[in-house]
Amino acid sequence: MKGCLRTVLIVAGLLLLGLALLFTWRVRPGNAIVVPPGGEMQYDDFAFSIEGVRRTRALSDGAARMEASGEFVVVTIGVHNHAQKVDFTFRPETMELVVGMPGGMTSIYKPVAAALPLLAATNGCKGPIPAGSSCTTELAFDLPPGATKLRLQWQYSWLLYDILDTLAYGRMSLALPER
Repeated sequence: MKGCLRTVLIVAGLLLLGLALLFTWRVRPGNAIVVPPGGEMQYDDFAFSIEGVRRTRALSDGAARMEASGEFVVVTIGVHNHAQKVDFTFRPETMELVVGMPGGMTSIYKPVAAALPLLAATNGCKGPIPAGSSCTTELAFDLPPGATKLRLQWQYSWLLYDILDTLAYGRMSLALPER
């Protein structure tokens, strides 16, 4: 009995080690899948595309105004539901902007939640997106002035899904057009 348990533990340990090594290899920046500007990043039956990018020091909806601590990079995102039967609900907090830094390092920025109401007029992705439909929305990211090598990536809201997706498909992102 002890020998069988030991064998099961060794096999399980080797399997976990193999998965950890695969995950480590998949998340290396050199192994990232970067979709060039104009392309579409697809996850299952839904996809994202960059429809436009602008930089500004402040956002306003006419009544309220918000200043950036650096500069806002406002990304117009196309959300495409390629499913035939299932609706998709876009959640802005699942998007991240990856910024290339000197020395090959990266920093990750989340959308500025307080800016969403200021961009509400351009949000065509309110509520469920019916199967076979698309919409566009804008998200603002507060970045250091002059930030370059920008890539938009999508994250699952559950860490386990994100890990499994990375193991299966690698890290995908959309390259934003440079200035």
